[in-house]
Amino acid sequence: MEVTRRLYLNFSNFHCTVKSPVSVDQQQQYHVENYFILWLNTNSGEDTDYQNSVSQLCNALDVSKIFNNADECIDYITDICDEKVHFIVSIAFLDQIIPLIHELPQIDSIYILNLNKKIECEQWMKQYEKIVGIFPNMESIYDKLESNVKIIAAKQIGLMSISTVRDGDNINKQEVLFMYSTLLKEIFVQMENSANVKCEMVEFCRSQYSDNDYQLKIIDEFDKDYCAAEAVKWYTRDCFLFRMLNKALRILDIETLYKVRFFIKDLHQQLQSESLSAIGSVTDVYRGQLMYAVEFEKLKTNIGGLLSVSNFLSTTPHRELALCFSGFGTFECCICFISHMH
Repeated sequence: MEVTRRLYLNFSNFHCTVKSPVSVDQQQQYHVENYFILWLNTNSGEDTDYQNSVSQLCNALDVSKIFNNADECIDYITDICDEKVHFIVSIAFLDQIIPLIHELPQIDSIYILNLNKKIECEQWMKQYEKIVGIFPNMESIYDKLESNVKIIAAKQIGLMSISTVRDGDNINKQEVLFMYSTLLKEIFVQMENSANVKCEMVEFCRSQYSDNDYQLKIIDEFDKDYCAAEAVKWYTRDCFLFRMLNKALRILDIETLYKVRFFIKDLHQQLQSESLSAIGSVTDVYRGQLMYAVEFEKLKTNIGGLLSVSNFLSTTPHRELALCFSGFGTFECCICFISHMH
């Protein structure tokens, strides 16, 4: 505990933790997932169809915030640092907001809601490449957005590379972060956990998803049924645990990692046991990966350097299957990682 506390204090010198986004009125609660879903809408929210659409999106995808004011929405977006934004916008706001936010790096995709089919807006898709499409209702946006959220989650795996060429303070900072990342993993795996550690994690998760009934039901299921032998099963399930832990590992969010430390230990031990049983029968494993082009360029400039992956990664002994999972994208690179098992 004391070692973890000291690491947390030292990390502040290297800005490892992410500041919570700040709205116009007050600082928002820290966001535990890798993405925001923001909705700029002209509807006041009083009719039943609107409320049903909001409920569906919030439950399944954890919508972060809904705006009726473009200026407040822009302020909120510009304060987001490490997450990607999926942005839903009613057609009435296109001229007012799209030219201002399109080039922001945190904007991943834009979905235009066009309830009035008489209004033509196809020219916007030609002019702005991040616009995914023009949708006649929230149900069609939901279907497309659900798929894209899974893709962005797969792209964010927390790569850290250390160059063999030293260039001063930047390399020193990278080396320290690399060391801390490794030490943290060892600490959480070797820590003796108290009897109430699971209750502590469950209460933390409930507080983070307090407005999401869908995820709260899954958290209740975890609280009731979880056992260490099913750690991998829970991690590979598309729910709060995978999303929250992946982000915490990617940005080295020590507070969240400490809260879920007992699960990290269970997951590590189960993976270690399964990998030991596979030695001899499997020599190479593959990981298909869709990666942002800018991240791939960083890897290309670091041939011969060290590479660390902070997340737990799913792999396969079949190269062809990994290539299928590498995906496709207009502005991304399809990568296949090969790991040699010893």
